[in-house]
Amino acid sequence: MGATNRPQDLDSAILRRMPTRFHINQPSQRQREEILKLILENESVDSSVDLVDVSKETDGFSGSDLREMCRDAALLCVRDFVHAQNDSVSEDFIRPIHQNDMQKAVGKMKKSKTAGGHGVLQHAALD
Repeated sequence: MGATNRPQDLDSAILRRMPTRFHINQPSQRQREEILKLILENESVDSSVDLVDVSKETDGFSGSDLREMCRDAALLCVRDFVHAQNDSVSEDFIRPIHQNDMQKAVGKMKKSKTAGGHGVLQHAALD
């Protein structure tokens, strides 16, 4: 069994070994909200972050896209921390993820998706 967001890149030899294909729809807005909650449950997230709003802005995103987007938002916080350390500001903690971080990460992922075009296709080998 295998899964891909880029079925157009699969080698014909792979496709011969996995003759059955299942198209998996992208998560709904409510499902994206729940996925975001799961991804961010162990992260420091500001209470003002509106995951309903974020889930509405991420139409067409897969679970993998959402995970990458959240990683990018968290990295913005780390970058701010590193820059603060370099500027001799004595902050000794990484700030929580803010709504603005999520919006920047959504924008970055949308640009990436527009450039690459994603769809999800799963293949199952029948034995």
